[in-house]
Amino acid sequence: MNQSELSATIDRWLRLAHPGGIYEEPAREAWDRHFSAPVLERTLEELFDIPGTRSVVAVPEWEVERSYTVYMGLETAPSWEEFNRGLTGPQRSRTLEKLGGAIDYRVIRLSRIGPFWMDFWNRFEARRGRIEAVLIAGPETPTWIAAEPRVRALLSQAGLSEVRRPLLDAPVPWLSTVLADELARRGRTPHPTVQEALFIDLI
Repeated sequence: MNQSELSATIDRWLRLAHPGGIYEEPAREAWDRHFSAPVLERTLEELFDIPGTRSVVAVPEWEVERSYTVYMGLETAPSWEEFNRGLTGPQRSRTLEKLGGAIDYRVIRLSRIGPFWMDFWNRFEARRGRIEAVLIAGPETPTWIAAEPRVRALLSQAGLSEVRRPLLDAPVPWLSTVLADELARRGRTPHPTVQEALFIDLI
């Protein structure tokens, strides 16, 4: 679908999830309606099986979390969870040294609000004596290049549409929030963005 059709489809799903037009008062019974348990499980399993990669999923810990998050890395590197939660600072530094100074992870969010997905790339590297995560464009290595069409095919087969910028950053003008004043103080419009409404917590 084109961007106009995608925007209209997103709007319909957001209205189902927020019948009162308030971000903090969603209709939880409307969430996950596009995901049957078997479809979600099969999609995750097939993402995990993509050759040359290693993935973990962060299942929402709180009922109000708006997406499932898949962290995809190369099988030659620690998983995102192991690198960020299982290794000490010195161990992370040594791991980076062994792997050429950086580790890349693809972060894929599957919305619980409607049939949509988004992604971005994180690179962990040592900077000024610290390990920092920076946003990067997708790395062009053979494994990642080979994995790309497979990821897109799997998500498409699950009925999910990708949402990209600038649509992700567009405000949802009819969706109000109790944090409107805080958003205004930050120089933003007093409404959640499409990204915040579909995928992540506001502020």
